[in-house]
Amino acid sequence: MLSFYDDFYRIPADIVTSPYISDSAKILYAILLFKYVEARKNNQIDDNGRVFISYAQSDMACDLHKSDRTIRRLLNELTETGLIGIQTKHSPGENRQIYII
Repeated sequence: MLSFYDDFYRIPADIVTSPYISDSAKILYAILLFKYVEARKNNQIDDNGRVFISYAQSDMACDLHKSDRTIRRLLNELTETGLIGIQTKHSPGENRQIYII
């Protein structure tokens, strides 16, 4: 059973108040944090023992109602600010692995 708080995305306060991160990147980060918790529950762990998120860029675009180009920009923004790390695809059709840092 879901609790009242399970219906919300959470954003750390220092992220919310940061002038260096766009609002759209903050929302994407909140979604990635939610997916991180799910990934941890589902034991999505790489060969190095790190929890990773498998979330297709096209799904991000659909979920946020943004273009693929905008999602790429937001992912770059989150990577450049040190909030996430991304491992490139291993083979065609395989999602990239996203890590919360």
